[in-house]
Amino acid sequence: MIPPLHLSLLGDFLLVSGETPVTTVTVPRVQSLLAYLVLHRSAPQDRSHLAFLLWPDSTEAQAHTNLRQLLYHLRQALPYASHFVSAERQSLSWYPAPEVTFTLDVEEFERALATASHAEQIQDLAGVRRALEHATRLYRGDLFPSCYEEWIFPERDRLHQVFLQASQRLMTLLEQERDYPAAITVAQHLLRQDPLHEATYRQLMRLQALCGDRAAALRTYYSCASRLERDLLTAPSEATRQVYERLLQQDAASGEVKSSFAPQKTAPLIGRRLQWQHLQAAWHRAAEGHPHLVLLSGEAGIGKTRLGEELEAWVSRQGMTTASARCYAAEGRLPYAPVTTWLRSEALHADVLTLDPLFLTEIARLLPELQTTRPDIPRPTERSSCWMTCTGATRRHWNGCTTCFALRRTHACSSLELCARRRCSLDMLWWRPCAPGSQRAW
Repeated sequence: MIPPLHLSLLGDFLLVSGETPVTTVTVPRVQSLLAYLVLHRSAPQDRSHLAFLLWPDSTEAQAHTNLRQLLYHLRQALPYASHFVSAERQSLSWYPAPEVTFTLDVEEFERALATASHAEQIQDLAGVRRALEHATRLYRGDLFPSCYEEWIFPERDRLHQVFLQASQRLMTLLEQERDYPAAITVAQHLLRQDPLHEATYRQLMRLQALCGDRAAALRTYYSCASRLERDLLTAPSEATRQVYERLLQQDAASGEVKSSFAPQKTAPLIGRRLQWQHLQAAWHRAAEGHPHLVLLSGEAGIGKTRLGEELEAWVSRQGMTTASARCYAAEGRLPYAPVTTWLRSEALHADVLTLDPLFLTEIARLLPELQTTRPDIPRPTERSSCWMTCTGATRRHWNGCTTCFALRRTHACSSLELCARRRCSLDMLWWRPCAPGSQRAW
């Protein structure tokens, strides 16, 4: 009985017959011919084409002679070669006999990716995760890295790009499931395969920050900087430095700035996968320069507050500024109550004090205590649009910052003005209360 034959080309060349490694196929040119036939097994390969491909600088006659000798060495070195290699007068092909079993890691890798794509189409996220995890485990390294012949480069680059895309998709999926340790493992594996992929360093830093391990995130930045300096004689990009600087600021303020109602120690958030994905997608779009307002609505007690708190904590762990406020049932109209709470939050109040006196004069309508802490501020005279003043102050001072403003119990307000901003853009959105007995909003 002929034992199964397995060939690994992702990473080091490895040929196994049954459970025994084949140590006779060691000549680089023999390995190259075998790899080419296996990777192009869908059709017979013309001998003239193979001869020119492997010996482009030789004469045609010499190249054909070399190919015949190489085929002889392959038949001698490969166990049961006649059951795997078909040699015709004008062509060669890899054509395993029906009674033998042959497996190839490249084929398994692409099959796992196809399975993940199918699972994605039917929205089977658990199946997507299993398939992508299997694919990334199979990718032990670049395709046949010991081969330096030109024919291998396009296929090697294609598989490398496919691996990068699969790893990025898997990290995104694991982050959506809040399985940050698993996502970190994928990012580290990706960096071992591509140590100059700067976007992965940024994602790894963010994931480590989400786990609360800012020290590891800072070490990742230093590793990125030293690798880029050593290999490319360049420094990290502005985007990478911004992530690093946010982590430093968060580290300096970790003992001082806390959310007004985000939980410090809570049980893991269970379920709500679809809603969590929507929240993450909205935040990522805001971080890319598109302001967003997200409204969580539903019956009382279904977990709106818990979901909002999880988002606030998730954003805060990435070094972003967060400010929270509550609304309470009251008679009359208090349209600026949540804005006042935001401005008084520890995350923003210190910066408010550094604003231009022109803005502080109007903000003092919302924060009367400013007249005590800053007696040099002129008292406001004629009534003006305080909201537009807050808008101008925000534009001037928090330019380029992504900030999460969280508001709880909006159903308790009779009239409310909210803002969602990014860079110099600021949107004003209005929310009016639901009718009695209808759904509540967080």
